Amino acid sequence: MSGLRRNTKRTFTQKDTRSFYLVANDVFFGLVFASTQNYYYKINRTLVSKPSVLLYDSQTKVIIDYSNSRNADDLSFVSSFFNSLESGMTFSVASATYLEDGSNVKANLSGIYTFQSFEQGKIVRADIVSATTVSTKKDSYYSKFFTDTPQIAKASGSVSSVQQRKNIIKNTLSTGMYSFKRLGLRVGDYIDFSGTENNKWKKVKVLDLFTDTDGFEVIEVDATITSENLIGEPILVNLYLQGESDTNVDGNDKTYGTCLLRFNTTTTSCIPCQNAFLCDKRTKQLNALSSIYTEDTTCEDTDIQTIVNALSSPVTGITGNPQLIVANVSVVDNLQAVTSVRPKTNFDTITTKVQNKKITQNGVALTDYSLTLNTTFKMLLSDPSFSGYSMVFSSTDPVKGITEITDNVIKSGLPGSSSSYIAIQSGTTAKTIYVTSSDKKLGFKITIK
Repeated sequence: MSGLRRNTKRTFTQKDTRSFYLVANDVFFGLVFASTQNYYYKINRTLVSKPSVLLYDSQTKVIIDYSNSRNADDLSFVSSFFNSLESGMTFSVASATYLEDGSNVKANLSGIYTFQSFEQGKIVRADIVSATTVSTKKDSYYSKFFTDTPQIAKASGSVSSVQQRKNIIKNTLSTGMYSFKRLGLRVGDYIDFSGTENNKWKKVKVLDLFTDTDGFEVIEVDATITSENLIGEPILVNLYLQGESDTNVDGNDKTYGTCLLRFNTTTTSCIPCQNAFLCDKRTKQLNALSSIYTEDTTCEDTDIQTIVNALSSPVTGITGNPQLIVANVSVVDNLQAVTSVRPKTNFDTITTKVQNKKITQNGVALTDYSLTLNTTFKMLLSDPSFSGYSMVFSSTDPVKGITEITDNVIKSGLPGSSSSYIAIQSGTTAKTIYVTSSDKKLGFKITIK
């Protein structure tokens, strides 16, 4: 048997040696994880929003930006249209005549374009197949100087009625407080989650961030996602950048502001960041010359005028794959002063049951419950004693009549069944509210201060 040779080859599992560092995190209450999601192309929509357009790479490539649009129907159509395209498909642009009297620039960007990508739910990257007239004087076209509203349409046979996306996380509370964009998330970042049953601590790369046809923020990631509906459940979202950092983020720094990045004498960009730490890291990551972080603001706030002034000169000679400037001259036309401040939110969860026709906690009847400002109050209704009751929040004493509160309220499940609860955000002002059954037989007062 001396001639018998044993197979001594060993199999090794390759270890992930990449390093990451935390730059932001917060708790989200409206997440839905989906392994697949269908998006349908909406037809017969005439746009009323004019985009900004940037030509680059010797005027062979284009970025069409709808970031300045305030029309929800337009943004929904743009999202459904470009999410139904695949890279390499063609689309047409019509009614794109441009006239900038001050600099005597005339152009007509109507023509055929080859789609490449759709980013952040508002930004289109494409190759120019043909355009009626392109100005040799400039590469940036501001929305206010289009004489009509450019319209987009499918080229023959290029757009299917439905496009399927895989491995997505939908944020159903994406307006205002709980926003991936306000957190500072961008394509190429890494995120993981705590609080989910099937997707916890799974670090994934963000492939796309867009607004779907229902107006919800959606993240598409590079790893398999297990479907979970977690609306109403507190899910911690951690945002990471790849690499090493010699400093750490302050976990209590959640000022939700803007990071104004300057790249050269004519190029400035505004991006949202949860904290100054992330702004500093973006400055280095995007190779900006300098940056300014402003707390408790958005890029739509009045301080955006600073960006507008910085962009008074045309951006020309761009090569490579640039990031489109968020602000341009047209912002001034319909600028609204909106300061969106997100306070730090606390959580107060109580387990209750019905005993002797009263709502009790740990066997003690609840009559006047104290709740602090900026707190999410969650009352568990899973005990079988709640079976048959319907619970609501009221702004008035139920004895005099119920005035149901619906804003910032979440109801989940049927009272008396597993995982049933009712929740409300206390807000920023002191007040008194009531939790009551619809028949007024159960309830107690909540004092918010």
